[in-house]
Amino acid sequence: MPIVYADIPILSVILLICLGGLLLILATPAAQSDRIRKIGAVSSGLTLLAAIYLFVAYDRAVGGFQFAEKISWIPSFGISYFNAVDGFSLPMLLLTGIVFFTGVLTMWELEHRVKEFFALIFLLVLGVLIFSSFSSGTTFPCFRCIFSSQCGVPRGKNTGP
Repeated sequence: MPIVYADIPILSVILLICLGGLLLILATPAAQSDRIRKIGAVSSGLTLLAAIYLFVAYDRAVGGFQFAEKISWIPSFGISYFNAVDGFSLPMLLLTGIVFFTGVLTMWELEHRVKEFFALIFLLVLGVLIFSSFSSGTTFPCFRCIFSSQCGVPRGKNTGP
């Protein structure tokens, strides 16, 4: 399967938009609820627009990993930053952007603990983007182990109750 590298690191931009929104929300005083809402709406809207761009620009004829980014961090240990989307993780990325933006808009009338809510929703989305959407190749096989009570036990050798 070919890996198509990105000219612009759009996946890292999506992560940085969310991280920047979270940091701006944390830096804003809790009394400025309106400003926190606006930061949330702009950041989540930009995330959604970037996800829509990726969904439209993905070349389904080529398939495989696209918009890949690779930066060597610790070459002596073989550690590098690698980020890419494929046909499985791309719809999840788009759905995350949609749910993120609509979640921010539906909580627009929230009056109590606005800063905490928006900070936590940004933290949640960052976690989803990092551990779900961008690493679907590693998380999908894990579901079999997590949801199977017989993980690692060959079929027909069930010794459990």
